[in-house]
Amino acid sequence: MVFSKILKSSLLPLTVMVVAALGYYLYYNTYFGMDSTRRVQSRAEEVVQSAYFMCQVTERLLQKRANDLIVAMEEAASMLGEPSLGPGRQNWEVRSPEDGQTRNVSLAPLRLYHQSSETRELSTLVTLIMRRTGGEITVLQNLNQRGDQVKVFCTLDSISGPQQVTTLVPGQLPGGQPDIFLEPLSRGEVVIRPELVHGRLYLSIYRPLREGRKTIGSLVLHVKDQNLDRLRENLLQLNVGRTGYVFALKATGAQRGHYAISSGGLRDGEDIWRATDAAGRPIIRSLINQALNLNPHKKRISVPIAFERYPWKNPGEVHARYKTSAITYFEPWDWAIGAGYYEDEF
Repeated sequence: MVFSKILKSSLLPLTVMVVAALGYYLYYNTYFGMDSTRRVQSRAEEVVQSAYFMCQVTERLLQKRANDLIVAMEEAASMLGEPSLGPGRQNWEVRSPEDGQTRNVSLAPLRLYHQSSETRELSTLVTLIMRRTGGEITVLQNLNQRGDQVKVFCTLDSISGPQQVTTLVPGQLPGGQPDIFLEPLSRGEVVIRPELVHGRLYLSIYRPLREGRKTIGSLVLHVKDQNLDRLRENLLQLNVGRTGYVFALKATGAQRGHYAISSGGLRDGEDIWRATDAAGRPIIRSLINQALNLNPHKKRISVPIAFERYPWKNPGEVHARYKTSAITYFEPWDWAIGAGYYEDEF
């Protein structure tokens, strides 16, 4: 009996020490585990903010160059005449980007009508602008009230007339929503943005073609730009941890969900709008929607950022791993800019 009391009294301090040590261990791991998570999120946030500010600086540089290019386009049009709809009709074979199917459409020919009453071919204006700017030209012609456009001239795709199969540019998204990018053109406003064409970023200037108060199409100038090339290289060099990287996706319009910037630049231009995570959730849609729903604080320097945690499994992998992405929205270019990383790397 005495021995039992002595044993209990001797074990009590030891039990208290074990419980205290266990409690401290759990507290330590929980606290520093949470702190580690916050630290990694903070790093991802810094990377996304850096990417945003890089785009912001580049956008200002592009705007300055674009102003000079717009002047060159205006001068060429004043010399040779504005494109207008001519008499008669031309039949075009047009391919839809949604299903790849082709169909025949009928369009009035575009001609250059100068105030001197002289009429010229559209290619005359294209050649002059290319010579003055060093860029490539696309001409889009309005097809219907929905805002669909047909590519009737494109030096990048070697399209110069109805003898070639051309491309339809939808004016509405599959759900019937209008493409907000095309709305300023319908009002006669110039649109300036970087655009991925055949795997390369170009500075693209969309100049509306007007006949009276009606927009009949767009004259698009694509130019290579060192500032864009430098931006792309800088974004590709940003990282979070060992394999985390920066990406940029088109957020709205016909190209929504297409990579503008991908890991290593290997998937630029690819459509991942319908991609799902390991749980079957449409993760790209979710990321883009979060970016679009952010409320920018115009008086604050910091960039609003959202976070998304999701299971991800690459082709060939057996088990899914949890990934976190920080995401924001750069409105001037309609880019959802993000940085993703695997949690188990930290």
